[in-house]
Amino acid sequence: MSRVGPDPEIVVNEEQLEQILAISEASQQDVMGEIINLLKETTPDKIDQLRHAALVKDPQLIRSTTHNLRSSFGPVGAGRLLHLCNQISQGAHQEDFAQVSSCIDRIDGELKALLLALGNYREQHPVEL
Repeated sequence: MSRVGPDPEIVVNEEQLEQILAISEASQQDVMGEIINLLKETTPDKIDQLRHAALVKDPQLIRSTTHNLRSSFGPVGAGRLLHLCNQISQGAHQEDFAQVSSCIDRIDGELKALLLALGNYREQHPVEL
C-alpha cells in the first residue's frame, strides 16, 4: 500500500534534495543555501506566531500559520515537520489545543534536525558557481 502525504519517519526527502541540486547546477545559484537561509530567517517567527495562536486558541490563525510552514517545509520534503503541521491543523480543526501545543513544542527540535540535514547535504554536494 502506498503512503499518502508526508512520510513522518524522514527528516528530508533525498529525491527532492536531488531536484534542488539539479536546479542549483542549472541556474548556477546556491538554491540550497538560499532555502537554508530562508528557513533560518522566517521559521522562528512563524513558530512564535503559531505559539501565540495556540495560546489565544485561534484555530483560524493556527491553520493559516501552519499552511505557511508547510509551504516552507514542502520543497525539501521535511516529512516529520510536515507531519507535525498536519497534526497541528487537525488539532486546530477539532479545537484540541493540547494536541496543538504538544506538536508545536516538537517543532523546534525537528527544525534543528532539518537544518542540520540540509547543511550536511549541501556540504556533501557542493555546487560549482
